[in-house]
Amino acid sequence: MTKKIIGIGASAFLILGLSGCEDAPKADQEIVVEEGDNALDLSGAERPTIGKRDIDWTAARQARIQAIEAGESADDVLAQAAGNASLSPVPVMLPSGIVMPANEKQTVAFTPDGYFASYPGHKYDIIVNGTKEVFDVSADNAGNEELEAMVFNDMEAGAQIAFSRFGADYLVEFECNFLDASTSCITEEEAKAVVNGLFVAVAE
Repeated sequence: MTKKIIGIGASAFLILGLSGCEDAPKADQEIVVEEGDNALDLSGAERPTIGKRDIDWTAARQARIQAIEAGESADDVLAQAAGNASLSPVPVMLPSGIVMPANEKQTVAFTPDGYFASYPGHKYDIIVNGTKEVFDVSADNAGNEELEAMVFNDMEAGAQIAFSRFGADYLVEFECNFLDASTSCITEEEAKAVVNGLFVAVAE
């Protein structure tokens, strides 16, 4: 009997989507698949696929114009992006009106698939992720308008909201700085208020 070693390289969204499963493979974990009588038959299994939608840059640029007219500044983001050979491949959406502790500042970084931004806070930190990769078992769902809806998840140490906009997928995480068994550091209403306040900071 021989064995094959299969390397698993999961994206951040794939990991988050499987984090609730005890037996889910971790990033870069090796899975042993036996050959012979005990071989694992994957031929009939529906495998999750990672697809990509077309980004609606026209709508994103219009949203950026509206943000400028509303006085939303993206100077800090553009300063961090200065000299970067490739900006985000998806529209960069950031929260507005976030009050950070003294001597703390936001962090924004671009990746080949998107970007992430972190905002330190008193009660909780905010992390915004954007990606052009879509984790879905059916490529037919790539244009499903229901993907625009916000999906709220209450976590043990915070909360998450996932949604789609301009053809990209976004995940906003709220990580509690102080844990209280009786109550969460953020309510669903508060989390959705932050997400509804996101503005387009970069659309190019």
